[in-house]
Amino acid sequence: MEGNWIVENSIVELLALLSDSSLNRNKTAEHIVKSISTFFDSEHSKSELDLVFSLLFRPENSLLYFIEKAFSNKSLTSGVREALTLVFTLFNKFKDQLLLYIAQIKEVCYICVRDSNTADLQEKSYQIITAIIRSKVPLPPNADLNVGALVTFIFNQKLGCKKSLNPTVLGSIYELFGAIAQHYPANCSGGTINSVLRNILTELKNQLITAKDVKAPIIRGCMLALKGMLVHFTRDYNEDPENSKAIYSYVKTVCTFQDNIHRRTFQRAGLEVLTVHLDQMWGWALEDYRWWLKELSVWAGRQGEDRYAGVDALRAFHRRCWAHLSQSTESPADKEMAKVLLEHYKQTFTNPRAAGYDLQLSVEGFGALASVASRLIQDQDFVTLMFRIILQRAQTDYTKSEDNSTEQLGKYLESLSNICREFKTINTDQLVALQQLTRLLMANYPHTNNRTQSMVVSALCTTILNMSLCEGQLLDRFLYPVIYQGILVSCGQCLAEEAELRRELTGEEVVTYQNFLSLWTGLFNLGYENRVKVSGATPSLRRHIFGKLHDCLIKSLMEIISKLDVEYQKQNTEELEMKTDP
Repeated sequence: MEGNWIVENSIVELLALLSDSSLNRNKTAEHIVKSISTFFDSEHSKSELDLVFSLLFRPENSLLYFIEKAFSNKSLTSGVREALTLVFTLFNKFKDQLLLYIAQIKEVCYICVRDSNTADLQEKSYQIITAIIRSKVPLPPNADLNVGALVTFIFNQKLGCKKSLNPTVLGSIYELFGAIAQHYPANCSGGTINSVLRNILTELKNQLITAKDVKAPIIRGCMLALKGMLVHFTRDYNEDPENSKAIYSYVKTVCTFQDNIHRRTFQRAGLEVLTVHLDQMWGWALEDYRWWLKELSVWAGRQGEDRYAGVDALRAFHRRCWAHLSQSTESPADKEMAKVLLEHYKQTFTNPRAAGYDLQLSVEGFGALASVASRLIQDQDFVTLMFRIILQRAQTDYTKSEDNSTEQLGKYLESLSNICREFKTINTDQLVALQQLTRLLMANYPHTNNRTQSMVVSALCTTILNMSLCEGQLLDRFLYPVIYQGILVSCGQCLAEEAELRRELTGEEVVTYQNFLSLWTGLFNLGYENRVKVSGATPSLRRHIFGKLHDCLIKSLMEIISKLDVEYQKQNTEELEMKTDP
């Protein structure tokens, strides 16, 4: 509780500066706010945090009250800036515990952007409002963010005089509008959206074509505005070709790699627009697919945030290519695209220095384009080669490895089973190899995190569905050995009581059958369509496989039980009682 007392006294000192006329009160205010922030450097109970939050965000005599009263005072600018930074940090970290104060926080920030003449204070206030809008946290009864008034304010008072705005502030305004359009579309009329879109496209034209001195914050804000607006207010290739073409051309210009650190923030924002809204731009991007594959590979090969944005965009583009080819006609252009992608994936597997993301894409790509290789290219030998390449890689990476890291093995299985659908026959060696990888994936299930476990279950369901769609009665040959071995692995772990004792003695987690329960329940949800989506897997087929799973489970259990040594001898309970009676 000592920390709470320190925070309370710090706020008293901070509020005293509102009536102080000393020359150094700006630095003093900044120092006090920084001292308050140190409270959150250590762990605290929920009750302690709730008390501190009430001190910081109550209507009067609080940090929020200080911001409201001091933002227009130039001699306290540094203190207000530090206070807004703290509010932003706390909201991002503890938003679920700040529900009672969100409307008030937003209102104080709104007053600041409306009345402050200081650009960095406006920017930080816009950041907080944008974070609140994006969070979509449930508000308490009678609390209202008044989003409609916020839209009117942005549209009428800010964008109406944007030439007088600081570039950073203008970029923040565009970003906020994008967040509102995405999360509160009902508050944005079609006329307002069209008008803001015209503003954005004009701004991008000025910055990317006309202006000599590019304002990075404005371009970034425009890109993030488009990212939010296009979620509900689409500008598709077919429905609005003029604006769709303009948006695409600016996104392409922004995403063109330049080794200039000052452009990175808005270029990453452009990559985000491409990643999220590629479908709307596909009619234009398709013409430039070779350029995009090359350019996005450059971004993916970078470091840090550039790499994350680049890899996401590259994955999105490859997957859109797969979707296009899966529905394509036998046009020469589509055949050429298929050959380009398949050759790239093949070369990736032979490249000892290939990046991990490129290998993952190649694994998924071979599986996704297996039917395309059969249908468009009509090269069955290449389909067989695809299977062999992925299988050899999986065996090298996983069956000969001593660690339990099988995070990507599910993707290998999905791709292999996709390719199997294109085979007329599958030989015994191929089937045994698939079963071996499937058993390995199941055996390592407890050693993966929750997110990866969900991916493992999806991969197993996809594999089973794909095997059921292969030529012949392949599912029966594949499924029973997998289920049988899966039961042995699940039940062959440490007993629950012994595991509990070992946990108490060593403090280490011990695997038991309980760690496999979510795997089995996930498998038996395969009958539901929302578990995984596989082309050709009809509801009746899912029900059929569901029955097969049950049959294999019961048959496996009966066979295992028949092999157990379950001989027993009836005990004489009276004799036992006499032995234990002192």
